[in-house]
Amino acid sequence: MSMMDDAKPSESVAPPAAADRLGIAASTACAIHCAIVATIPSLGALGLGALMGHVAEWTFTIIAIGLAMVALWQGWRHHRSPAVAAVFALGVAALIGSRLAEEAGVGGVGGALGVTGAAALVAAHLLNIRAYRRRRSTDAP
Repeated sequence: MSMMDDAKPSESVAPPAAADRLGIAASTACAIHCAIVATIPSLGALGLGALMGHVAEWTFTIIAIGLAMVALWQGWRHHRSPAVAAVFALGVAALIGSRLAEEAGVGGVGGALGVTGAAALVAAHLLNIRAYRRRRSTDAP
């Protein structure tokens, strides 16, 4: 057992709400992007081919995962909810899986995993806010 396991959740941790709100926006944009790219492969003909490129795909993924990590770290220090961490992990794994599937040429699977992963991250951000608020309300005098 590590010292982190023994430590009490911090009483003075800033709420994760800002990171969660940004994460919800980024994950929602990521899900919409994945759904559109998967269902409208002719975006290149519309002059929107850059949205289908690897740089755009990885940028959305890195931003969504980065915000998820920040929000989870901020929330974890307060609520220590394994359920929240598990949903974040599921979302991150699905997003990374979507990128790997796309790189391997399995586009349909990649799009579905991308939407699923982004939706899981949105749910995780909402759970993180809820767990933080629940913990704060039980700590109140």
